[in-house]
Amino acid sequence: MSYRPLFYSLVVAGLLAGGYFYYTGEKSPATVSSKKSGKKSGPAAVTTLRLAEGALMEVVEAVGVLEADTTVTLKSRVDGQVDKVWFREGQVVKQGETLFTLDSRSFDAQLRQAHANLERDTALLAKAQQDLNRSRELERKDLATREKMDNLRAEVASLNATVAADRAQEEHARLMLSYATITSPLEGMTGAILAQPGNTVRQNDTPLVVINRVQPVQVRFAIPEKWLPRVQQRIKEGGLTVQATWSGEKTLTEAGKVIFVNNAVDVATGTLTLKAALPNQDMRLLPGQFVRVTLALGEIKGILVPSKVVQFGQKGSYVYRLKGDGEAEKITVEVVSENEGKMIIRGNLQPGDEVVLEGHLRVNAGDKVNRSDDANHKWKHP
Repeated sequence: MSYRPLFYSLVVAGLLAGGYFYYTGEKSPATVSSKKSGKKSGPAAVTTLRLAEGALMEVVEAVGVLEADTTVTLKSRVDGQVDKVWFREGQVVKQGETLFTLDSRSFDAQLRQAHANLERDTALLAKAQQDLNRSRELERKDLATREKMDNLRAEVASLNATVAADRAQEEHARLMLSYATITSPLEGMTGAILAQPGNTVRQNDTPLVVINRVQPVQVRFAIPEKWLPRVQQRIKEGGLTVQATWSGEKTLTEAGKVIFVNNAVDVATGTLTLKAALPNQDMRLLPGQFVRVTLALGEIKGILVPSKVVQFGQKGSYVYRLKGDGEAEKITVEVVSENEGKMIIRGNLQPGDEVVLEGHLRVNAGDKVNRSDDANHKWKHP
């Protein structure tokens, strides 16, 4: 069976139908549907806001790492064997608190020996002084030779020097004995115990424990060098404050003050390093921990708006300002500062200008919009 006659019949029928709609002026169903779908909608509904001046705290955010205020690696000042450890790992210790004791028997013996030498030489000095005093009586009666008197005087002087050396030796032995008791040089938190009882330690060589002072704790962070003038200005005015934020079971914060500004900018990164001290009263922060640092550079004044007023495109940031007849115009702006969902902006704007707050997606420059709500009663300027 051939399908060619059927195909030609369908083509002819289509041509006749098209000619009918052309000569009668009627529209095909497809054309009607297309017209309906392309129907232009009404003006975009937007929420607007009247511009006003305000003040905003200018801040710089950075990632900081915590450091101990002071770190000490404790070592023994004498050779010896650890006899006892008096603290637990991670314990907070006071300055002067005993941490280790070494076997002190040899130091005790040295001290007793030095004391015995001192007593012996003190007795010899007393005997020599008596001999010299008796010989002076004989010298006045011409019964003692000059040579004998010189020898006695030399012996007394020599024994005086010997006694002085003995006293110094005794003090040294007592000092060595005191070194057998190792105390904390500062108040801080101890780390791992590096020398257990029975371990032999060498003078100024074997580490015993690392102690970190974490009250206060320091946070080190870097900011872009462009903020250097503002940092210097704020320091002259009375100092810089920071807020450190970190996440645990909940978001926690700690306020502190900048205590150090580096004397050079890092040429590799173009950043300036600062340090701030955090009180850390609850011991919630430990060295090595990362926190988010917010550096407050002071208040800046200008036109204050919610952040969602400002839109961002390929050519920069802008807002839609409304004319009196409701026509939208695009105004290029500069974001001077941003913090907590607010912005200080600068551009061809004046307080009292009406801008689009919500509904930007359907707004184009030159379009008229429908003001659905005025948000000024919701937005309160500081």
